Amino acid sequence: MKPRTSVQIHSVAGAIALILSHASVADSADACTVAAGCGLAACGSYYTEPPLAVKDADKPFADAPLYGSAIKTNIEGQHVVLEGDVRLSKSDLLLRTGRAEFDRNSEKLTLENGMELRQPGFSMKGERADLNLAGNLGTLENAQFISYTNGARAEAEVISRVAEQKLHLKNASYTQCRPDDEAWRLQAGEIKLDYESGRGVAKNAQLRVYDVPVAWIPWINFPVDSRRATGVLWPSLGTSDGGLDISVPVYLNIAPNADATITPRHLSEHGTALEAEVRYLQKNNDFVIGGAFLDNDKQTDENRWLFDAKHDGRAGDKFGSRVRWSKVSDQDYFRDLGIANLSVKRASHLEQSVEADFESKYWRAQVSTEQYQSLAGEDKPYRKLPQIEVEYRAPPKNIGIEPVLKADYTKFDHRDADTPGSIIPTGTRVYAEAGVRLPVHGRAGSITAEAKQRHLEYRIDDNPITSDETPSANGAQFSLDAQLNLERRSDGWVQSLEPRLYYLYAEHANQTAFPDFDTSRLPFSYEQLFRPSRFAGRDRLDDADQLTVGISTSFRRDGDDHETLRLGIGQIAYFQDREVQAQVENPTSTPIPDSAPQTDERSPVAMHFRYQPAAGSDEGGRQWVDGELIWDAEKNEIDRGHLGWGYRQQETLYNAGIGYRRPQPDDSSIDRPVYQLDLSAAKRYSERTKLFARAHYDLEDDRAFENLIGIEYQSCCWLTRVVWQRALEPSTENGVTTTTADNAFLLEFQLKGLGGLGSKASSQLRESIHGYDERED
Repeated sequence: MKPRTSVQIHSVAGAIALILSHASVADSADACTVAAGCGLAACGSYYTEPPLAVKDADKPFADAPLYGSAIKTNIEGQHVVLEGDVRLSKSDLLLRTGRAEFDRNSEKLTLENGMELRQPGFSMKGERADLNLAGNLGTLENAQFISYTNGARAEAEVISRVAEQKLHLKNASYTQCRPDDEAWRLQAGEIKLDYESGRGVAKNAQLRVYDVPVAWIPWINFPVDSRRATGVLWPSLGTSDGGLDISVPVYLNIAPNADATITPRHLSEHGTALEAEVRYLQKNNDFVIGGAFLDNDKQTDENRWLFDAKHDGRAGDKFGSRVRWSKVSDQDYFRDLGIANLSVKRASHLEQSVEADFESKYWRAQVSTEQYQSLAGEDKPYRKLPQIEVEYRAPPKNIGIEPVLKADYTKFDHRDADTPGSIIPTGTRVYAEAGVRLPVHGRAGSITAEAKQRHLEYRIDDNPITSDETPSANGAQFSLDAQLNLERRSDGWVQSLEPRLYYLYAEHANQTAFPDFDTSRLPFSYEQLFRPSRFAGRDRLDDADQLTVGISTSFRRDGDDHETLRLGIGQIAYFQDREVQAQVENPTSTPIPDSAPQTDERSPVAMHFRYQPAAGSDEGGRQWVDGELIWDAEKNEIDRGHLGWGYRQQETLYNAGIGYRRPQPDDSSIDRPVYQLDLSAAKRYSERTKLFARAHYDLEDDRAFENLIGIEYQSCCWLTRVVWQRALEPSTENGVTTTTADNAFLLEFQLKGLGGLGSKASSQLRESIHGYDERED
């Protein structure tokens, strides 16, 4: 072949590659059969791609030489004709045709007698092509293409490249199904693909399922790549005791870092609602604002609404901010209406807080306001308006004295404080502590001594307990924490043995006139053995004279940091009664004095363990067993216990847990034993079928908190999930909270590569089955 001809062929090949670079094409003759590996297990590749045997395929297109061959070559002036098994290749591009005719003056190229274009990942075929190399435009007749990476196949009477980033398809069909199992196909009289905007438009489209027309779509806008774009998303569908629930989200792509979703929603038993969510995401600042409004609920004859705002931000390395603000119109909002397309999560208390913080090398400061909307009966927590915290954080040392300094100022308010006849206390609280810490760390163990003085002071607007409106207290605290780290090696294993002694002394101070704004006793656990306080909150300076004796051990493979087994056991010996106690419950109507002193000489025995045979992975499978036991040795009774087991391997997931909790004199949250069983699973039953289930059961009251059953069926080109759920939901009426059983039926349907119907089934599975992560293989 003459060099001059080769240059022109170079232009031909490059132009074809550019013109057709956005189409992935081939006809069904190149698609493999089921026997060749097109089953569901091969959906990752969908088709066996024929080998692309070209020279220098690994070189960049601009640097690779052009290779060409033809049975016959005819050059007459500016006119070039190649005939008979024409083959052109450059880099990883291969063009084959029966006849190629090129006019150098007009730069027009005609390919006849069939043509095929191949590049890694796709192939295109057609009967004839007319291309204009000057504008890189052209048409391809009776074209077929296939993507070997995602299984997309399309056919069109004519494919035209009308602009650099735009393709028009006439009388076209599109699918992601295998030729031998074409479950669905989209046919359209006209399809326009705009790769500059990332969107496609189909007119006069028809959706066919197993070649049966099921829907006519006069106009549809869809994505052609992974970029976000404005458009109507697929609707969501579900049913429950509240009736049929249909929502149709509309997505607005406002900017690269901003978008919005507006969702009209119809609930047959309540009416028509509107949900909206706006996101603004920056490198160091994220904002999400959402809400919903239902005008004149059919059931309550009232307007019902939801508002939610979230923000997380940083200004440089030292300043940060955080906002969490959620509010609903009434306590039964989530039970009656739920959420269609918002990022709000159900909760018994909706947080409403604003925070600003400062962090430097040695100091941390935070200013915040915090309140909660209670959705659980009459429980109404105090509001912190504001809370200011300052703490000095000394750099860690192996040996050396470290200062301890912390201060907290909080103003407490209550939404019912101004109610006539209310005796709910409000006011301000100041807490401060100052002292020194001496750590001594070595390879064989550590000893840390700490001594500090604590101060607690109030200014109470109206103290219902005593006439003292400015009570205060001071108390010294000393602790000594000593631990040994012992190891031994045997038969490829390393066992650690960590005995630990923790002595705590805290001076007693009279606090009978003190309110209880936000303080409660921490549940006893293994971790509680080594904490310097038995309370959560700052309303009590606890007294103590106690010694904790604990020991833990772990086993790991030599050379591996992963712990296969860890066990721990410990108990506290009390040398004096604990006089200071938190109030039994929050005094929202009448003042309740502190509970009686604790006179036990020893704490319950706390034990915990975790067994995980290997670090593992989802592919190789991993499992774990963990548990906790709180045993009252004097009464020979179990106060609390939990045993859990989990297993995960790729799409197989099992969870099992059983828990027990006995009522305690100083805990009013339960008045009878709690004995619960929780089982959940997600299991691929076959290549096409996956099963889901959960059973959360109250063994003491013989009732189910939640039952869930689901099934998923999928092929390479479509997927459907059906989930049925029956769950207890809280309901408040006339100030009394009860539970009622609610049934829900959720449907999700997806045409892979085209879209799907609904997302609630996936959301519910993630919420109900611990560790579930939706995967579509």
